[in-house]
Amino acid sequence: MVELRDPALQVLERTREGGTVRADAPTLGVLRHLDEIGLAELVPIVEEWPSVSVVVPVRDRPRALARAVASLRVQDYPPERLEVIVVDDGSSVAVGGPEGARVVHLRPSRGPAGARNAGARVARGQLLAFMD
Repeated sequence: MVELRDPALQVLERTREGGTVRADAPTLGVLRHLDEIGLAELVPIVEEWPSVSVVVPVRDRPRALARAVASLRVQDYPPERLEVIVVDDGSSVAVGGPEGARVVHLRPSRGPAGARNAGARVARGQLLAFMD
C-alpha cells in the first residue's frame, strides 16, 4: 500500500494514459519517487532528434552490406535524421551503394580503421556511429 499526497496525485492524474508533463523541480522530485516505487516510468521526451551518421566499412561482402543497411532502415529513428555512409575499402568489385546511402571508394584498401576514418571525414551528422 502506498499513500500519496495531493501533489503526487495531481502529477499522476496529468500523466494518466501516457500523458506527458513538463516537470519543474518539485514535480520532478515527485516523478522520481513514483518511478522508484514502480508507479511511474520516467521517459525523456526528445524534442529534436540529433542527426546521426553511420559509417559502414565493407570489403567484398555485398550481401553482408545489404543486411547491415537493411537493419538500419528498420530502426525507430527519423530517416531524415539518419545518414548512411558506405566505405568500399578496395573491394575486388566496386560496391554499389544501397538507396539513400553515400558511397566512398578507397583504392587501395586502407583496412578497417582507414575505412572508418574516411567515412568519418565526410560525415555530416551530429553523432557518429560505426557499424562493422
